Amino acid sequence: PKGHLSWSPDGKWLAFAGHTDARDVWGATDPHVWILPAAGGEGRDLLQQIDRPAGDWVLGDLQSFGGGESGPLWLPDSRGVLALVSDCGASHLYYLPREGAPQLLTPGLRGEVG
Repeated sequence: PKGHLSWSPDGKWLAFAGHTDARDVWGATDPHVWILPAAGGEGRDLLQQIDRPAGDWVLGDLQSFGGGESGPLWLPDSRGVLALVSDCGASHLYYLPREGAPQLLTPGLRGEVG
């Protein structure tokens, strides 16, 4: 399953949210952010190193459950995307470079206000 297709600004890449378990009809498999060369080739999971779902999957009284999948947003230089990743009751913003490790941009305690 794939969703939230996003073209890179340079037109050379596609990013999307999805996973590789075609048998998962109930949505139990965490969606990750993937990129794929627009010219063809193998896709790559940019969240492979993180066992958490891409998107805002936090349950709370301000959002109904089930609407949390959000797509990747390309940076203007096409070197990577920004994406939300849910973890232990919080959604964090990550920079996911085409090459290299994911970088957490919003560190801090879960539920921290201020």
